[in-house]
Amino acid sequence: MNEQDNWKIVKRTFEAFKHPRGSPERNRLNRSSLTSEYARKNKYLVVDENNKPLKSFLNKNECYRFMENPDKFKPDQPIKKYTRSDFISGRDWYIKRRRYLKG
Repeated sequence: MNEQDNWKIVKRTFEAFKHPRGSPERNRLNRSSLTSEYARKNKYLVVDENNKPLKSFLNKNECYRFMENPDKFKPDQPIKKYTRSDFISGRDWYIKRRRYLKG
């Protein structure tokens, strides 16, 4: 028996989007992939037997392909940690862009 046999597909609810911005409830719901308001184009989520999210997809066909062959979907590069310097460089880029667009 494979570990994939215990995986299931669930539809994301995007419940955080229904609450006002900055509210504690919206912040709490955004911590979960199932209820988060982000990546709304990915409507389906593959979860394991403990309901831990594995990956989100646009449609169910992609979910089934992932469940059949999960090794195919592993990233080629390891995920790097988001650091403070990444945040600062992104913030600087945003400030420059905003000034440029204001004219």
